Amino acid sequence: MAMAQVVTASEVSEQWQAARPLLGLQVQKFSTKGAVLLCRREDDGKSYKCKILDRRTNKKGEHLYYVHFADFDRRMDEWIVNSKRFSFPDKQLGWDDNGHHGDDSKVHNKAKNFRSIVIGEFEMETWYFSPFPAEFNQNNTLYFCEFCLSFYGDDIELNEHMKKCILFHPPGTEIYRSEKGPTKVSMFEADGEIETEYCQNLCYLAKLFLDHKTLQFDTDVFLFYVLTEVDQLGCHLVGYFSKERFPAKITT
Repeated sequence: MAMAQVVTASEVSEQWQAARPLLGLQVQKFSTKGAVLLCRREDDGKSYKCKILDRRTNKKGEHLYYVHFADFDRRMDEWIVNSKRFSFPDKQLGWDDNGHHGDDSKVHNKAKNFRSIVIGEFEMETWYFSPFPAEFNQNNTLYFCEFCLSFYGDDIELNEHMKKCILFHPPGTEIYRSEKGPTKVSMFEADGEIETEYCQNLCYLAKLFLDHKTLQFDTDVFLFYVLTEVDQLGCHLVGYFSKERFPAKITT
């Protein structure tokens, strides 16, 4: 991957002429998709060239801007809540739509819908879009029950669910357990036809981190093998794989 750099500009384009008067005004009023400007990343504090791909308002009434950073992988795309992170250079910044990252319309169609998820004691930044129900898209963070994988828009709803949830491990059959060493692990087999909701939610969750994963909403023909780490509180999700129940025969 090429080193990301802040690119200085040349001449002023029509797009830049439209965006430039916003200098000194409240950037949260800026709604032009496709605008190219600078944005400060939180991981290193430096400003990089980016393009605004989308805009939305969350439940708090805050304006969020979805940006793609030049010379960064798409998993680094980000919903920007703090508009103070934006800045305008003195001259126009160019943008190559035919560069390494390809067609921006494809990026826009897959704009990640959440900044992070919470599952168990962990909060993780998401990488990619996953087709969760649209009513959750105004939430910056999605909260998961780590045992049944039900998901909620805030921690209050999750806490209410946890008071009622009777699971302490994935649904299905435990088919393997190892208690050797400091870490105890266990593997569960979940039938996609029987544990449909759990298996679908598992696929939703995985899609947040796998850009090219194909989602199968009909999980009936798949078996899911879920790896967990075991402690006194239960069996905690680590990862999974799936396979077709009746794979097609190979003929020669």
